Amino acid sequence: MGTAFNPAKTSPASWDAFSDVDAFIDAVLAELAAMAADSTWRTRSGPKSP
Repeated sequence: MGTAFNPAKTSPASWDAFSDVDAFIDAVLAELAAMAADSTWRTRSGPKSP
């Protein structure tokens, strides 16, 4: 009784880890701007540092 191993099919093109970094940064900046406009900043509760 064995288990079948099917390797993932990959494309022959090289993988670029940084291909979507600019889009991610733009989305984060847009979200931060929307939060600032709505005044919906989330704050953590807990003890204050001295």
